[in-house]
Amino acid sequence: MSRHAETDALKAVLSFLNVDREALECYGATPPRALLLSGPPGVGKTKAVHLAAEKLALPVFTVVPGQNVIQQLHDAFRGNTQPTDIEQDHAAASSRIIFLDEVDAICPLRSLSTSTSSSNTRITSVLLSFIDPPPVPQSIVHTKSPAITYVIAATNRPNAIDPTLRRPGRFDLEVSLLPPTLSDRLSILSALEPNGHGLHLLKIAERTAGYVPADLDALCKFAHQIHARQTSKDCEPDLEGYYKSFDLALAKSKPSVLRDSLAVEVPRCTWDMIGGLADVKRRLKMAVEWPLRYPGTFQRLGLKAPRGILLYGPPGCSKTTLVRAAASESHAVFMRMNGADVYSCYLGEAERILREAFASARAAAPCILFLDEIDAIVGKRSRGGEGQPDGNGVQERVLTTLLTEMDGIVSASGVLVVGATNRLDLLDDALLRPGRFDDILQVGLPDESARLQILQIHCSKLPLADDVHLADIAKRAIGKSGADLMSVCKEASLAALREHYRKGISSIKAPESSPFVEVRARHFMSSP
Repeated sequence: MSRHAETDALKAVLSFLNVDREALECYGATPPRALLLSGPPGVGKTKAVHLAAEKLALPVFTVVPGQNVIQQLHDAFRGNTQPTDIEQDHAAASSRIIFLDEVDAICPLRSLSTSTSSSNTRITSVLLSFIDPPPVPQSIVHTKSPAITYVIAATNRPNAIDPTLRRPGRFDLEVSLLPPTLSDRLSILSALEPNGHGLHLLKIAERTAGYVPADLDALCKFAHQIHARQTSKDCEPDLEGYYKSFDLALAKSKPSVLRDSLAVEVPRCTWDMIGGLADVKRRLKMAVEWPLRYPGTFQRLGLKAPRGILLYGPPGCSKTTLVRAAASESHAVFMRMNGADVYSCYLGEAERILREAFASARAAAPCILFLDEIDAIVGKRSRGGEGQPDGNGVQERVLTTLLTEMDGIVSASGVLVVGATNRLDLLDDALLRPGRFDDILQVGLPDESARLQILQIHCSKLPLADDVHLADIAKRAIGKSGADLMSVCKEASLAALREHYRKGISSIKAPESSPFVEVRARHFMSSP
């Protein structure tokens, strides 16, 4: 690339390297000695270190996990090896960067049960001896500024590092990196595709929630491959085909943080495809779309996005379709869980699955975590041990795990939990309080005007005869849900098709050779 985007990782590294050490020393403060970068794979930790070193003309000495780690540390801190990815004239610079890649594998948590604990302890001790050098007597301190050694470590598992490294005075500065926001993704795509149209890149950025810079780079390369296969060498570049190649690449790609999770691809669904439910749709727009589109207004008014929304109502009233439309319209990552995804025959496995689902949702924010049939996942806690739904209380432990995750002890910014149930009385009261499920919306049976809208949506592509009056059908369909009305339209179409082929046509012909089939009023009357 001819230019690089200013990612959060690059800003963090430059801020650490450009700290005004003299000003801090004037106030008696000690500059940070080391920087720990943590974040999901592909967020740009390693790339940011090398870009910052190139920008400041500093040599980089990289230490990677593997054999002879102790020798690598000695060579890097004592300058006995050549720097990586830097020009030779910069190698003579007095200051240097020591980069510890995958530091969780270099200095993992100490364990008494593993055979490698002693070697890991030696590696950690050697690293600490370099980070904590012995004090130099004031009488022999040189007047000129000494050479500065910047220590930067990168990991995607900060809790797997030896805790002695993370105390103050060693890795003083810790920066947790998240997947880029919409504006960051647009900046990265502009750097990857300098000739791309701004509006088209914005549409791609809106559809790539949860993508890290490495995912965006892979997406652009995949789109180029698709475009190259579809375009002959003699033809001139087709701009429209180039943009379509990105649509194909997006349909076949997925954020790397969600490769092993329950994230699903949401079929294109708009609010116009759902009849009625105007108030529920408005509340969902406010909860899902407004925090993403107007973050400045929310911050100015001191508002926070809701933590959770609960939809309840009879079966077939479009609860799942509403959530699908919300995820599709907001371009948020959509994760769906039900009882079969959570429960396992192993003790403690259900709680682990739920915790990992929330961790994946936080890494891919903005994300909608949809708990379908939530009453079957958590249910209600029994009183005094009576009426226990299972023998080992696994449902209560899952409920406790869900309450803990939704309380936000670990930041859940950008994660919206949406639950759906038709048995509100089976849910525990602790789950329904504000701060967990902030909005509890009833999705009831449609009224006459809503039934008419639903019929118009499902009959928009049907060849209706002149004697079909959808308003009369909607008036008579009292008590029917949206799913029931969709079934009525389907059965009417099948009744028309059966009647057509009972008139002597023994086989289904091609559309251009078969007589025209109309759906009449009697076909709607024959449907249940």
